[in-house]
Amino acid sequence: SEQTADFYRKTKIIINIFRQVHHFNRKGIKAFSLNPRIYEALACGALVISENRSEIKKVFPELPVFENSDQMLELVTKFLNDKTKYDTVRLKCYKNLLKHSYNERLKKILSIALNNKFYSKPLDIKGVRMNNVISHNNNLHIISKDWDNSLHSMNKNNGSIILKKMNNNGPGTEQGLISKNCYSNVELSFDVNIKQGSSFLAKIHQQDRTDQTTNSYHIFCNENADYFARHNHIFDIFSLNRDAWEKIKITYIDGIITIYINDTILALIEDHKINHGYAFLGVKGGEVLLRNVEIRGLKTYTLKSSNKTDDTIKYEILHDSKNSNQATVSIITTVYDRIDCLRNCIRSVKNLSYKNYDHIIISDCPAPNIVKTIKKVIMEEDNGKISYINLHKRYNNWGITPANVGLNLANGKYITFLSDDNGYTSDHITNLIEYLEKYSSIGFVYSSCLYNGERTLNSSIPKFGNIDLGQLMFRRNLFEFHMKNYIAFNTYEWDWKMTNHFIMKGVRWKHIEKPTFIFRLLKYPKYIV
Repeated sequence: SEQTADFYRKTKIIINIFRQVHHFNRKGIKAFSLNPRIYEALACGALVISENRSEIKKVFPELPVFENSDQMLELVTKFLNDKTKYDTVRLKCYKNLLKHSYNERLKKILSIALNNKFYSKPLDIKGVRMNNVISHNNNLHIISKDWDNSLHSMNKNNGSIILKKMNNNGPGTEQGLISKNCYSNVELSFDVNIKQGSSFLAKIHQQDRTDQTTNSYHIFCNENADYFARHNHIFDIFSLNRDAWEKIKITYIDGIITIYINDTILALIEDHKINHGYAFLGVKGGEVLLRNVEIRGLKTYTLKSSNKTDDTIKYEILHDSKNSNQATVSIITTVYDRIDCLRNCIRSVKNLSYKNYDHIIISDCPAPNIVKTIKKVIMEEDNGKISYINLHKRYNNWGITPANVGLNLANGKYITFLSDDNGYTSDHITNLIEYLEKYSSIGFVYSSCLYNGERTLNSSIPKFGNIDLGQLMFRRNLFEFHMKNYIAFNTYEWDWKMTNHFIMKGVRWKHIEKPTFIFRLLKYPKYIV
């Protein structure tokens, strides 16, 4: 299913042919319903051209249909040659798709089951989830001081800004908040509540501060569709709730644009067409509420695969591995001050039956005496496979910066992350690498986990709270292809967000059902070497 979804996302037009043989149709009833393929392909952003069935006109009236192969070829040619027509029809079909969510089907089932005595208030399953994320924040603020207002009827109410104007869908008619400064690398974040029937825009890199017709990267939401785009190019189509708060963040870093919805990555896009400009939040028509509006410039983050001090993140290689260029597996460990834990961790790695690895250890700028002791431990335990790097300043960001430095220095075909208080059984790497070497379509594998002396984590599907980063082994090229070699999740659960990001991109995984990763090594004395 992951591969199928990925194919749909990469394909402009899906040709849908209905099956002619139905094994459970003894009475020979003529088929009239849609198949799942139409829903799935539309949800992934493709345009579907389908063999005709009677239900299509009822559910997706704009969807192009054919009766024979000549008509099919004519439709495909027409839509490939007319981008405007292609985008218009695709967006209209996507809008109709939103009426057929599990949310809507559940409402219909409940309505029938309750004899149509269902709530007059719409059931909002997404809204329930969002309330947990946003609505109970007691530290809400409205807006930072980095904005000017171009809308005469802007009001403040109950900790939010109300943007409201008569509808005008003409080019450049939107009004709202304009950033005072021009930005290149930038982060724009805000909470938004879009009222039904309203048109909302959020822009970065708008070329002219006061001319709304100039090009920009923008989220556009109206009653027809929600999408992220620049002029004449739609990057991604999605769906935001109406009459409910959504938490949005847009970042641009050296041509990499990331869209977050409620702290989950929606899209990761590379585009270098517009490298600077102003930010804008506003409406073309209707009513939109905003709060927690923030904008800030971001420093360029560039790591170099060399031993030289990096311009942005300064570090020093205090001990270099003799094996790093030949290693197949790179093991990355972050250390703060736990020297005794680190020694056990290193010995656990040294005890692996698989030997073609390098162990990259990065300390997050502890006190000088700690650095000295860490280096002493590494020199005592060194088997020619250990590198030791110390950051020049303390980041204290849950190990993200040390992990990025380690990732940049790693030469292995496969990557694992091992915290300094965790460890492996001797066959851990062997079991994982064997599967990755055999099946090239698998992006990452993970073992089961002996967890904290309490239980075994044995989840066959990677889920938040049921898996630890140390269980996983990734192909190195995943970071190059999907993350541009930069872990961009600035949050405590960055390890899960990174793993989930790969999953959402369609990366396939495999669970190896053996508990070979040890969470809190001290709780398992028999595995301490």
